[in-house]
Amino acid sequence: MAKLAAIGLFLALQLIARTAAAEPYVLQIIPLPATPDHVELSEGKFGLRGVRVHLTDDSWVKLADCGDGLCAEPLDRPPPAARLPKGALPGAMLAHAEGTLRQAWLAEPVDRLGLVAASEAGRLIVIDRISRRHELELAVDAALVGPHLQIADADGDGEDEIIVAIGRQGEGISLAVAQLRDGGIGIVAQTGEKDIPHRAVASGPVADLDGDGRAELAFVADGADGEGSLEIWRFRDGSLEQVGALPDFASRAKDGAAWAGVQIAADLTGDKQADLVVPTADRLTLRIVSIVDDELTESERIALPAEAVTEILMLRMQGRPRPALLVGLADGTLALAR
Repeated sequence: MAKLAAIGLFLALQLIARTAAAEPYVLQIIPLPATPDHVELSEGKFGLRGVRVHLTDDSWVKLADCGDGLCAEPLDRPPPAARLPKGALPGAMLAHAEGTLRQAWLAEPVDRLGLVAASEAGRLIVIDRISRRHELELAVDAALVGPHLQIADADGDGEDEIIVAIGRQGEGISLAVAQLRDGGIGIVAQTGEKDIPHRAVASGPVADLDGDGRAELAFVADGADGEGSLEIWRFRDGSLEQVGALPDFASRAKDGAAWAGVQIAADLTGDKQADLVVPTADRLTLRIVSIVDDELTESERIALPAEAVTEILMLRMQGRPRPALLVGLADGTLALAR
């Protein structure tokens, strides 16, 4: 009898969690002293008290409880600048992992594709688990497009891959998978180059989006009309296959620079599977997108009062079944959805 009661309580709690997760997000607006251009979490922090915001006047603020709500306060001291390896692409992302590969970064700045407000690199540097250094040098008519790259076991075989954006003169930019093979590193698969020259790709998370235990690759590709398309791909048996695509997403930052168009992969709908959060092309809405029955579907929209101009942060909130979402807006505010 006690066992049945425990099972009943567990199922009831699961139902409550799903119901709470299904409740629409509610928006809270937090004024700032200037327009934000970057939001981040302090190392080791997960909630609102770990949020740091960089403003366009080159100052930093943090969030504080001001009695009747949240407000911004000056940060005691600016966070230290990220330390990049010698020769790394300025502003590049240093990818970290704990598997067969430990670090990866883009190096050797080049100007081969003529991209506006984008970073191009001629070399990929990878450090493996025994601290060996591997380098991939691209041909003179090709470049890696920064600042984003990722290390992940994309096919579930226990060996890490590097996911990067790569372009070639006169052709499009595509997402590529690189692997260590025979002591060297090489590109083993690419999404199909499009007919649009210098097509931008905003990379996103590598996560299990359909619950099969293996990862999918998400990114936003810039179309000919400037409207981004969210694309989901799988890396299986050494090749990439497309799962699905949806239109109307932002593929670049407001100033045209490359950015992470898909920034979050977490369970936001209570179904135990990771969902994606991506701004619309006009940056006035956040779309929550999921894979349901192998179909890419939208589960919720969060309307914003002004354009999103920063990354989207996911914040774990005590007593809440799903994470809160935080994004900086063009009108000098933060939008907190919870």
